Amino acid sequence: LGSILFLFVSISCTSNPFWEDAKKNELNLSGIVHAENNDTGIPVSIWVETLDLYSTTEPDGVFSIPISNSQSNSGIISGPVKIYFFIHNYRIDSATVYFTNGVFSRDQTDFSTEGELLNTI
Repeated sequence: LGSILFLFVSISCTSNPFWEDAKKNELNLSGIVHAENNDTGIPVSIWVETLDLYSTTEPDGVFSIPISNSQSNSGIISGPVKIYFFIHNYRIDSATVYFTNGVFSRDQTDFSTEGELLNTI
Protein backbone atom coordinates (compact mmCIF):
# COMPACT_ATOMS: atom_id res chain seq x y z
CA LEU A 1 0.00 0.00 0.00
CA GLY A 2 2.87 2.39 0.83
CA SER A 3 4.52 1.88 -2.55
CA ILE A 4 1.22 2.46 -4.36
CA LEU A 5 0.70 5.71 -2.42
CA PHE A 6 4.26 6.86 -3.25
CA LEU A 7 3.71 6.03 -6.93
CA PHE A 8 0.42 7.97 -6.98
CA VAL A 9 1.97 11.03 -5.30
CA SER A 10 5.02 11.04 -7.59
CA ILE A 11 2.88 10.75 -10.73
CA SER A 12 0.44 13.46 -9.65
CA CYS A 13 3.07 16.12 -8.88
CA THR A 14 3.37 18.77 -11.58
CA SER A 15 6.04 20.92 -9.96
CA ASN A 16 9.07 20.44 -7.78
CA PRO A 17 8.18 21.28 -4.13
CA PHE A 18 11.83 21.51 -3.04
CA TRP A 19 13.31 24.11 -5.43
CA GLU A 20 12.25 26.12 -8.44
CA ASP A 21 13.23 25.01 -11.88
CA ALA A 22 15.43 27.47 -13.74
CA LYS A 23 13.44 29.89 -15.86
CA LYS A 24 13.93 29.51 -19.58
CA ASN A 25 14.40 32.67 -21.62
CA GLU A 26 11.76 33.01 -24.29
CA LEU A 27 13.09 34.05 -27.67
CA ASN A 28 11.33 36.83 -29.54
CA LEU A 29 11.62 38.07 -33.13
CA SER A 30 10.58 41.70 -33.61
CA GLY A 31 10.96 44.62 -35.96
CA ILE A 32 9.23 47.05 -38.29
CA VAL A 33 7.87 46.26 -41.75
CA HIS A 34 6.25 48.82 -44.06
CA ALA A 35 4.46 48.44 -47.37
CA GLU A 36 5.71 50.27 -50.43
CA ASN A 37 6.02 54.04 -50.05
CA ASN A 38 6.20 53.53 -46.27
CA ASP A 39 2.43 53.03 -45.98
CA THR A 40 1.70 52.02 -42.40
CA GLY A 41 -2.00 51.18 -42.70
CA ILE A 42 -1.44 48.02 -44.75
CA PRO A 43 -1.00 44.90 -42.60
CA VAL A 44 2.00 42.74 -43.51
CA SER A 45 1.88 39.00 -42.85
CA ILE A 46 4.99 37.34 -41.44
CA TRP A 47 5.77 33.62 -41.61
CA VAL A 48 8.71 31.89 -39.89
CA GLU A 49 9.36 28.93 -42.17
CA THR A 50 10.99 26.15 -40.13
CA LEU A 51 8.99 26.84 -36.96
CA ASP A 52 5.75 27.42 -38.92
CA LEU A 53 4.87 30.56 -36.94
CA TYR A 54 2.60 33.23 -38.39
CA SER A 55 1.82 36.80 -37.36
CA THR A 56 0.77 40.15 -38.79
CA THR A 57 2.07 43.64 -38.15
CA GLU A 58 0.34 46.21 -35.99
CA PRO A 59 -1.10 49.26 -37.83
CA ASP A 60 2.23 51.10 -37.34
CA GLY A 61 4.20 48.23 -38.97
CA VAL A 62 5.62 46.78 -35.74
CA PHE A 63 5.68 43.01 -35.26
CA SER A 64 6.67 40.69 -32.44
CA ILE A 65 6.72 36.89 -32.65
CA PRO A 66 7.44 34.94 -29.45
CA ILE A 67 9.29 31.68 -29.99
CA SER A 68 8.39 29.41 -27.10
CA ASN A 69 9.75 26.24 -28.68
CA SER A 70 12.88 26.37 -30.81
CA GLN A 71 12.61 22.75 -31.87
CA SER A 72 11.55 21.41 -35.22
CA ASN A 73 10.54 17.88 -36.20
CA SER A 74 14.24 17.08 -36.58
CA GLY A 75 15.26 18.33 -33.09
CA ILE A 76 16.75 21.52 -31.68
CA ILE A 77 17.26 24.13 -34.39
CA SER A 78 20.76 25.03 -35.50
CA GLY A 79 21.33 26.99 -38.69
CA PRO A 80 19.42 29.52 -40.78
CA VAL A 81 15.66 30.04 -40.59
CA LYS A 82 13.91 32.14 -43.25
CA ILE A 83 11.28 34.71 -42.32
CA TYR A 84 8.98 35.77 -45.17
CA PHE A 85 7.00 39.01 -45.37
CA PHE A 86 3.78 39.09 -47.44
CA ILE A 87 1.14 41.64 -48.44
CA HIS A 88 -2.09 40.10 -49.76
CA ASN A 89 -0.31 36.77 -50.46
CA TYR A 90 2.48 38.44 -52.46
CA ARG A 91 5.95 38.03 -51.01
CA ILE A 92 7.63 41.39 -50.62
CA ASP A 93 10.83 40.39 -48.86
CA SER A 94 12.54 37.89 -46.61
CA ALA A 95 15.13 37.85 -43.84
CA THR A 96 17.21 35.17 -42.17
CA VAL A 97 17.76 34.51 -38.49
CA TYR A 98 20.47 32.06 -37.39
CA PHE A 99 20.12 29.62 -34.48
CA THR A 100 22.74 27.63 -32.59
CA ASN A 101 21.41 24.87 -30.34
CA GLY A 102 17.96 26.46 -30.14
CA VAL A 103 19.07 30.03 -29.32
CA PHE A 104 19.96 33.02 -31.49
CA SER A 105 23.49 32.77 -32.90
CA ARG A 106 26.05 35.50 -32.34
CA ASP A 107 26.68 35.77 -36.09
CA GLN A 108 23.55 37.39 -37.55
CA THR A 109 23.02 39.34 -40.76
CA ASP A 110 19.40 40.52 -40.64
CA PHE A 111 18.64 40.33 -36.90
CA SER A 112 20.46 41.30 -33.71
CA THR A 113 21.50 38.61 -31.22
CA GLU A 114 18.34 39.55 -29.26
CA GLY A 115 16.07 38.90 -32.28
CA GLU A 116 15.48 42.53 -33.32
CA LEU A 117 15.26 43.12 -37.08
CA LEU A 118 18.21 45.40 -37.88
CA ASN A 119 16.69 47.28 -40.83
CA THR A 120 13.12 48.26 -41.55
CA ILE A 121 11.73 46.21 -44.42
